[in-house]
Amino acid sequence: MAFDAPPPPPVAAEVRTVEELGIGPSRVRTAGQRIVEVASIVLRRYRSGDRRPSYRNVRFENASRTSRCQQNVRELVEATMYGEERTWREASCCARSTQIGLHLAAKRGLYIEMVDIDDVQPGDIIYIGGGSSSCSECGRTCGHVMVYTKKDDGNLLMWQNTSFERRALCEIPLRKEQSERFLSAYRFENRNKQKRAPPLWDGRMASIGEANRRTDVLSSILPNLDLIGKLVWRNPLGTLGAEKFPKS
Repeated sequence: MAFDAPPPPPVAAEVRTVEELGIGPSRVRTAGQRIVEVASIVLRRYRSGDRRPSYRNVRFENASRTSRCQQNVRELVEATMYGEERTWREASCCARSTQIGLHLAAKRGLYIEMVDIDDVQPGDIIYIGGGSSSCSECGRTCGHVMVYTKKDDGNLLMWQNTSFERRALCEIPLRKEQSERFLSAYRFENRNKQKRAPPLWDGRMASIGEANRRTDVLSSILPNLDLIGKLVWRNPLGTLGAEKFPKS
């Protein structure tokens, strides 16, 4: 007589992988991919009529005003990487001064620097020199900054705020005269080397079991943390989960 095999025991919450939670490999993003995705969300909200779109705790106050390239890229980086305004430590008064700060940070291994535009990847922050305006704070020629999002019919599409054709926030191809003024580009893949606390949940953790393991280590230091910690980690995508990739 044949018998049906007993059903497998349920998988404990502690050992469920990110795939079983519905955020498998397709949802694990590099820093550059996350920047591109947030840029797309913000631009979509802007085009739908929200002149001051927001993401997480960052509002793009001057998205509809021209000549705000540095502010809008800074807000994009902060919305994606940190979730709070004015947290990008290398951001400065203008695009050129920020590029100088990133160049120095890249020498310390905090960013990947590209000096050839053919080496850029989606999500890289692109800086070009020149321009007609000078920064009122540092006195340097401001230059321009934008974010490379994708290639379309051979063109490099750039998310940016620009006075070109009075477009303000937009995604348009890199122009030839801009590529001739290319200074450098920067990638955030090494941001884990910066001295910032990691988010509670950013998609990189292999399983909730790993989260509980970390909590158990802390429990040996703080006796009452065990119960509290496990309650928190059992629901990492719940009330404590920051808005990662909203569907809008």
